[in-house]
Amino acid sequence: MNKQVLIDKLIALAENNLEEAEQALQAAHAAAIDDQSVAENQYDTLGLEASYLALGQSKRIAELKSKVQGLKAFSPAHFKEDDEIGAGAIVQLDGTPTLYFLCPFSGGETLSAGNKTIIAISPQSPLGEELLELGVGDTVQLPNRQQSFEIIALE
Repeated sequence: MNKQVLIDKLIALAENNLEEAEQALQAAHAAAIDDQSVAENQYDTLGLEASYLALGQSKRIAELKSKVQGLKAFSPAHFKEDDEIGAGAIVQLDGTPTLYFLCPFSGGETLSAGNKTIIAISPQSPLGEELLELGVGDTVQLPNRQQSFEIIALE
């Protein structure tokens, strides 16, 4: 599987989220400085709330920019069946058609490649932490599940 295609999809998702966050920041900033947001009494907090929202959006934008830069610089290695799992690995577990892509700059996104579903997980996620340094033939217990799965493929 071409990992660069997956990374390009993650970059596109992050850039789309970045654009939405920038639009939300502009709207929150406009609301914070609008004449209607001037407090009429001590209990009128509309302007203050809009400024907090703008601050939160600014932080989100910084995180998304960092994510995009990290993804653009990320060059995952190709893993062989006898390697230990690390960042950049695509892992398949028995009993589930889903593949897991350990990506240090992303997590939680569901991607598709052909007829396969791939979930990007970070190495810091519960499942990512469980998978690190394991290999094909090892078993892993998914967080919040009573059953365990064997690692059947690695690339």
